[in-house]
Amino acid sequence: MRLLAQMDFKDHLHNLISKYILLKIYYEEGEFDALESLLDSLAAYLRRREIVENQKINGQNIIRLTRGLLRLNAYDKEKRQVLRKEIEKTRPLTERKWFLEMVEK
Repeated sequence: MRLLAQMDFKDHLHNLISKYILLKIYYEEGEFDALESLLDSLAAYLRRREIVENQKINGQNIIRLTRGLLRLNAYDKEKRQVLRKEIEKTRPLTERKWFLEMVEK
């Protein structure tokens, strides 16, 4: 995990993929402070770099939905359903399967 956090690829796509993997690890391990920091740095990365528009929108969607997961109350089934529907309709979203698994936990 430390090595992945330190990686800086020259290719934007590899950088984004490594950040998405790290995001999943932080969320599943309960490292929420590190995850919030990663989300902030990812948002800045997407704003500052010239990235293909589709990849930029995908990244913004991943950030928004991850923050939605973080705010989710484990016992609020209604809000879980709302987030699940939002995940299902969001396009583009490369990590849809993972988000759907997390919203069901």
